[in-house]
Amino acid sequence: MAVVIDTNIIFSMLLTQNSHIREKFFESAETYYAPNYVFVELFEIKEKLLGLSDLKEVELYELLNRLFQSVHFISEGRMTNCMLEDSSSGATSRRHSSRRGGIQPEWHKY
Repeated sequence: MAVVIDTNIIFSMLLTQNSHIREKFFESAETYYAPNYVFVELFEIKEKLLGLSDLKEVELYELLNRLFQSVHFISEGRMTNCMLEDSSSGATSRRHSSRRGGIQPEWHKY
């Protein structure tokens, strides 16, 4: 099964050392996809990640490297086309409300 992840999911994985999202991600046999812009966004928020997490810069890079080896990055146009094709077959994109009242992304399974 293909799972589409976004910057918020990856940010959550990196932010907390004992993250259940990180555990699920690295233990899963799922195929993960993310749009190319996620790669850029993560480096734009690198300083914020370092400030909010307990990670040292080298640890962050090691974790990002491990994560990037597990994610297939694809162009936004290609992702949109895939999502449109999947939506015609009944696949859905799920979101849930956080305790803070906002909408947070959840695993998107196709």
